[in-house]
This record gives sequence, C-alpha cells and structure tokens, in this order.
Amino acid sequence: MDSHTTIDRRRFLSRTGVGVGSLALGSLLQRDLSGAIPPAMRAVAPKARSVIFFHMTGAPSQLDLFDEKPVLR
Repeated sequence: MDSHTTIDRRRFLSRTGVGVGSLALGSLLQRDLSGAIPPAMRAVAPKARSVIFFHMTGAPSQLDLFDEKPVLR
C-alpha cells in the first residue's frame, strides 16, 4: 500500500463539504427538538392578531451602488 496517497482538490472539497453539511444539519435538528414549546405554554392565547412578513431576496445591482452618478452631485 502506498502511504502517500494524493487527494485532489475536488475530492477534498466534496468530502469536507459533506462533513460540514452534516454537522450543520445535526445542529439544526437538535435546535428544532430542543426549541419545542412546552405543553403548559400552548394554553396561552396569542397577543398578535396578524403578522406582516416581508420575504425580500436580492439586492441592488453592484453597478447602481458603486457607479458615480453625476446627477446626484
């Protein structure tokens, strides 16, 4: 057996990505289980009657942010 096996970048990144992803998934699953509402708290009536939720993805173009605009001078 060759003790000096080489590993290419693609294989290294895929293996570390899977490892980090599995750690993150474990952390998320643990957080979901530990954050469950106890039965005593479920009997309390909610205070808010409605919620406005903004799900805004994206951002202005980088050309709009860093380009000098002579009109604004």
